[in-house]
Amino acid sequence: MKIFDGIRVLDVASFVAAPAAATLLGDWGADVIKVEPPQGDTWRNVTPRDQPNAVWLLTSHNKRGLVIDIKVEEGRTLLRQLIKQSDVVLFNFRAGQIKQFGLEYKELSRENPRLIYANISGYGEKGPEADRRAFDTTAWFARTGILDMLRDKDQAPPWPIIGLGDHMTAMTLFAGVCSALYSREQTGVGCEVTTSLIATGAWANGVPLQNALYGNDVSAVRNEVGWTNPFGSIYTTCDQRHLLFIMSNPMSEWPKLLDVIDRQEWAEDARFATREKQLENAALLRSMITEVIRSTSFSELAPRLDQSGIAWSEIQNLRQVTEDAQLRANDVVVPLTTEDERVTGAITGPLRFNGIAQNQITAPPDLGEHTDQVLSEFGFSTEDIEALRDAGALGKQVAPGISE
Repeated sequence: MKIFDGIRVLDVASFVAAPAAATLLGDWGADVIKVEPPQGDTWRNVTPRDQPNAVWLLTSHNKRGLVIDIKVEEGRTLLRQLIKQSDVVLFNFRAGQIKQFGLEYKELSRENPRLIYANISGYGEKGPEADRRAFDTTAWFARTGILDMLRDKDQAPPWPIIGLGDHMTAMTLFAGVCSALYSREQTGVGCEVTTSLIATGAWANGVPLQNALYGNDVSAVRNEVGWTNPFGSIYTTCDQRHLLFIMSNPMSEWPKLLDVIDRQEWAEDARFATREKQLENAALLRSMITEVIRSTSFSELAPRLDQSGIAWSEIQNLRQVTEDAQLRANDVVVPLTTEDERVTGAITGPLRFNGIAQNQITAPPDLGEHTDQVLSEFGFSTEDIEALRDAGALGKQVAPGISE
């Protein structure tokens, strides 16, 4: 038995954050139905031409596909009928859209008091920007200071990683839905669960932000003087391999580092004899370590770092990560067979439950692939389905990303 067996989920969201939360529910047994507009979720169409739709596989596996056009009254009525018979519904609509389509929680909960209603917004449900359009690049990375923390002195912030903030937000919503399901078990009543990209971004960047609330703006300091910490830094070897190590107790780990870089004589250097002196001369020490590592090969340093007990890692590229034996041993990267031979594996969700197997990853649905099947399970006859199609509730399905 799976954890969410018997739980019916309607994924009415688009792009990444809320749909990824639904994917996690499906990975552990929920029946997840992907509800798309006739033109399809735009996320279907973000892959470069002639490439496998990798991101669609990641976010929409283990789901069935249904098309509903909620721009027509019959489609809105149909969606409400399905919500009435479901356990969880997920949106990522702005406040104005929720109202426009008649999908407010207070209305839907009257028809289904056990409903778990989950919504992700960009900037929260209140305030002057509640209806502002957002992606994780804007609301999660840029607005919350994360990109500012990633730049060094005299450098512009880097372009963010696609989907990273969305996946953090998805985990937050997933946890909220799980909590709401638990509460429903105790009370018999569902509830509304919300989060936002800006809220999860602020939480992710909480350490620097909390420091700023104490008057210590670490970002401003870094932008003024650069990154100087020699005990938590990135270094490049002579063969252009990049390694990162972090030493939480520099004084006790300092001798270990000196053994790694073969500079034991630095232990007698008065400039680094105390923690205060190390802080005072941090930039100098970092430059000295940089020069030593720059003249040493990765194959020399790696076994020494392993033996030292210092926490470290090579900065792997994407190919190295997908081939990482540790990730494959823990089923983070799993083999996957599809009709497209270019697809060699899949990334799974990060949760594990001892003694309970995760669902095997299945291909994401084609646009509207299971429309008739799903509607029949909700009690609609063949005649009902044809009437809905004639009324435009099921839309005229066109290629994803193309407007009629």
